[in-house]
Amino acid sequence: MKKRMKHPVPFILIAGMLWGTPIWSQDQKAEHDLAWKMPADHYAVYECFDGVKGTPKGEFCLLPCEVNSRIGSTDTDGLAYRYLFRYFKASLKVGEEVLVKETAFGEGPGGAGVAPLEVAGGFRFKGLKKLKLSEQLRAAFRGQKEKGEPQDLAVVEGQITFARGVMTSGRIGAVESKPSATLSTSVYIRPSDGAIIGGKAIWAGRTEAYDGKLSAPKVSKSTEVVEVLLREPLHELSIKAMKIRIDLAVENGKKWLRAQQSPDGKISDSGYTVGGTAAGCGATALSLLALLHSGVPSSDAGVQKAFSYLDAHRMKEPYDNALYLMAIEGKYLPMAMLDDVANYDEGKTREEIVRQISKDDKARVAQAVAELLAAQLPNGSFGYAAGAEPNLSSTQYALLGLKSASRMGHELAPSVWKRALGYVMSRSIPGLKTPLAFQRYSEAESTMPVAATGWSYNEKYSSMLTGSMTSAGVSSLAICGSELSRTKNLSKTEEQNIIEAAHGGLAWILMNYGWRANTPEGVPPTFAMLYYYIYSVERALILWDVERLGSHSWYLEGAATLLSWQQPDGRWVAGQGTPVVDTAWALLFLKRGAVPVETPERHPVRSEDKTNKLEGGPNEKKEPSSGGADAKEK
Repeated sequence: MKKRMKHPVPFILIAGMLWGTPIWSQDQKAEHDLAWKMPADHYAVYECFDGVKGTPKGEFCLLPCEVNSRIGSTDTDGLAYRYLFRYFKASLKVGEEVLVKETAFGEGPGGAGVAPLEVAGGFRFKGLKKLKLSEQLRAAFRGQKEKGEPQDLAVVEGQITFARGVMTSGRIGAVESKPSATLSTSVYIRPSDGAIIGGKAIWAGRTEAYDGKLSAPKVSKSTEVVEVLLREPLHELSIKAMKIRIDLAVENGKKWLRAQQSPDGKISDSGYTVGGTAAGCGATALSLLALLHSGVPSSDAGVQKAFSYLDAHRMKEPYDNALYLMAIEGKYLPMAMLDDVANYDEGKTREEIVRQISKDDKARVAQAVAELLAAQLPNGSFGYAAGAEPNLSSTQYALLGLKSASRMGHELAPSVWKRALGYVMSRSIPGLKTPLAFQRYSEAESTMPVAATGWSYNEKYSSMLTGSMTSAGVSSLAICGSELSRTKNLSKTEEQNIIEAAHGGLAWILMNYGWRANTPEGVPPTFAMLYYYIYSVERALILWDVERLGSHSWYLEGAATLLSWQQPDGRWVAGQGTPVVDTAWALLFLKRGAVPVETPERHPVRSEDKTNKLEGGPNEKKEPSSGGADAKEK
């Protein structure tokens, strides 16, 4: 490893000064194909180590779709892996340079997100040499002897600088004259298959490090070193091969989550609650939902205590009530039916729940629905409280809760769904035409050109389309469409509009596919909630019955990534510092906790005689009034 410079310098000087040294390969003119030939049905797991302290840092899962593609990140912790696992599609000559000139975190809104970083530098193929990895990666081997003789390895070294910029009107304006961070990488590649079997990344002055829940960026002046070592053989990307690991992860996560319950029954992150919830109710209900899907019976003492806590704390916030309704439904869901996604029947699920639900729970459902309907705004949307500014996040969860209420036998007036559908459609932003390919469970692949369609959080951030909000839009379309189709209150035109918008949303998710960051990179930490995003994608794809999106086995790839992120004690946690809700979302993804619906695309309307007015009309079917809030039209 070369001696690191005391102060970072511009890339042109780096290329001239650092790479003017002799190349120690015996074959200076040889070309070598360093592209990793990783099978599409396998993924790689690396053990990661703190190179300064010599302690383990967990795992890094490299998916086959991430080879030769951009590895997502929410802060510079992830950037080290992006440039450490930089692959090259073409063959390289010994001594050849591959330059880098790009932007990290530059897609976010100006003034509201993570400062963009101008990235400059490059990689040089140093050549082949017989090496013992234990001599290059001392932290990874931790004093252990490496078996076997030195092996022929290709060595690629990188030198990257990061200069902080200012986003103005969607473009990077002034950039600091002196880069605030440098990253040096060394990777050791097996020439036979192009596999990176080990590597090291050294940060100096790392920027954009987040400390705690929602704190501002800070600059670290210390040197940080990460070492990675490939664990072989590669892991198979299949349900059969991954089931044991997934089941163990669920058990450990479930155990950790249960241990967070307070004596009064609450399960919540201490000192912080997700927006739109009160007294830990939302987190408690979300945790209950995750535990029920993870196999904890409703008769469990901890589950009953958590429900008692919710019953004792009157909830008025839409998020709280929606999650409460979902948790109540969780007590009655036939989980075995949910496991068989290909043959799932929503009608049978509804019948099973209605047959079992208790009189007391029916009353709880009616009260929660009344609170939710009181908070619905005239345009069909929901905010964090009654009368609050509407947003798609609150609207999505309100619709999820109302859908649960419907499956529990609580019918709602069609106008509730009509107005919500109008709001969701109005928030969609179609883009350029792009090819969409997806495969439903037990069906052949479908391909079509569609307008990639995204959604934003609210009017204030209307130009900031994100993965979580696009997934929310796609999910909301499925929910509204399923209820209006079920009650025969959906016109052919409305049905077609829903399907086209949903296909556009799936295309947007495919274009921005990834599990490491809530697209786009550079959004404010408040919006970058990683596990919220991951569960949002799962929900959208389950609700639209998608098994493969493009070339991606999305559930397997997402599950493999989650397995690598689980902490030794069983929890998951992202930058916001909310392990309770993060663990609940991770468990729900692994258990495929979204309840499928009968979307209009799979169960089209059978009659042309339906109104096309979102606010209802003379042909709108009216449910007989039961004297309760569920019959009230807003």
